[in-house]
Amino acid sequence: MQDVIIECCANSISSALTGIKAGATRIELCKNLENGGETPDRADILKLRQLTDKKIHILILPKANNFTYSKAEVNQILNDILFCKKNKIDGVVVGALNTDKSINVKQMLKFIDAARPMNVTFHRAFDFLDNPQESIELLIENRYDRILCSGNNKSAEEGLENLRKFNKIS
Repeated sequence: MQDVIIECCANSISSALTGIKAGATRIELCKNLENGGETPDRADILKLRQLTDKKIHILILPKANNFTYSKAEVNQILNDILFCKKNKIDGVVVGALNTDKSINVKQMLKFIDAARPMNVTFHRAFDFLDNPQESIELLIENRYDRILCSGNNKSAEEGLENLRKFNKIS
C-alpha cells in the first residue's frame, strides 16, 4: 500500500512550517497564492530547504494565472528550475499553454528536461485546457509525474466527477 501524502500549499515560510506541524509530508511553496500563485523568492526557497527535510515542491510561474510565456519568461522558468535542482528541491510545479488552450509541448519538454531527476507536476494551467482527457495522455507520455487540477472547475469539489474520470486515464 502506498503511503499517504499530505501536501500543504504554502505561500510563506510561516505557513509551510504550520503545515508541517499539522502533519504535512510535502510542501508546495509559492507566493501570491491569493491571486493564483507565483514563483516564491529564492531566499524563501533556500530558507525552507534549510529548515526542513520534508519534500518541497516549488511553483514555477512568473505571473499568476498566466500560462503562455514569452522567450524571456521561458528563460526565467528554466533558470528557476535549475536553481531548485542545484539547491536540492524535490520537485517543481510547472506547465505551459498555447494561446489556443492546448499544451505547449515544446516548452513543456524543455521544462521536464531541465527539471529531471526532480519530480515534475503540471500546474493548474491544466484547468484552462480545452482538451483535458487528451492532454492527460500527452502528459503521461512525456513523463510528468502528476497533474495539479480541480477537474476543470473553480474547485475540486465542483470538479469531482471530472477528477474521477481523469484518474481512470493511464
